[in-house]
This record gives sequence, C-alpha cells and structure tokens, in this order.
Amino acid sequence: MDKVKDKKKTFYFSLFSLLISYSVLTLFLFLENFYFKLGLVLTNLVLLFIFFNELFIIYFKNIIKESERLWLYIKQAKLFLIFFVTSIFFGFRDFFNLSPYLTLVIFFIMMFILSWYHNWQSWSLKISAFNYRLIMSLVMAQVFWGLTILPQVYFFKGIIFTIFYFIFDELIIWHFSKRYQVKYIKNIIAISLFILLLLFITAQWF
Repeated sequence: MDKVKDKKKTFYFSLFSLLISYSVLTLFLFLENFYFKLGLVLTNLVLLFIFFNELFIIYFKNIIKESERLWLYIKQAKLFLIFFVTSIFFGFRDFFNLSPYLTLVIFFIMMFILSWYHNWQSWSLKISAFNYRLIMSLVMAQVFWGLTILPQVYFFKGIIFTIFYFIFDELIIWHFSKRYQVKYIKNIIAISLFILLLLFITAQWF
C-alpha cells in the first residue's frame, strides 16, 4: 500500500510541474513581445524552483507529512497555472476558431484536473472531493463560455477568468469549512471586484 501511495504522490506532484511547464511553453508560442516571453520563462523557472525546493525539504531534509507551506505554495502557483491554461484556451479559440462545444468540453476536463490540487485533509471540507471538483469545473466552464464573447486579447480574458476562479474557490472553501471569517471573505471579494473594475476601465489598452 505504501508503494502505491508513493506512486500516486509521485504522479500527483509530477503532473503539477508538467502542467506548469507545458502551459508556459504553449503560451510562449502565442506571445510576440520579447519581454513578455522573457517574463514568462522567468516566472516558470521561479515557480518550478520553489515547488521542487519545497518537495526536497519535505521528503529529503525533513521527512514529515506535506506541510501547510507546500500547500500554500500550490494554491498560489495554481492561480498562475489557471491563468496560463485559460489564456491558452482563449488563444486557441480566437486564433484557430475552434468549435466552441469541443473547446468547452476539453476546458471542463482541464478544470476538473486542476481542481484536484487542494489540501483536502487539512481543510476538512464538508463536501466530497469529487463534488467540489465537479462544481468548480461546471461553474468555471460557464464563466469561460461567457468570457469568450469579450473582444479583448486572450491573456486579458485569462486574467479576468483567474480572478473569478479565485473568488469562487475561496467562497466554496469558506462555505464548506468555515475556515475563514466573514470579514476575510468580504475583503477578498471587495479587492477582487476592485481589480476587475480597474481591468475593465483599462480594457481599451488590450
């Protein structure tokens, strides 16, 4: 059983790093600006360095259960990954005029995979992991569908989507675990909506 668990963990964490790398590589092909490309590569290197460093500390220097710090990092890095992946989907949809239904199905599957990365044991959510992933995937697929009508460039829509994902994710964690105080949730929503407002005000630049 231990070997099976170890293999599952290896696959689990390896997939996360591969998703980051491949999404960055794909998004790199869409970008034209040299400095954007450079920033994307540096972001990828930083994300992977921190991720592997956390894994090294846990499994080689301090052999304990996955630390809160590792999961906090994964939660933050996942927002970058959500942005990368979503921007790619918007890019493919805009540049290659892919079938909206096929794109939506593939996007739903990708969201279901990305929603797998959560600290289930620590958070003790009063909802099964499958139901959580299903709800997140369904709602985010609808958000994705709604954002496809925007005329802005793909990475702008990726930023908007990531903010919506963050808000909804925090709301679900709060609702099913009461992990956060109401004031925290209100602040998160207020700040996120303010950022969204600024983005839409400056949307003409994109």
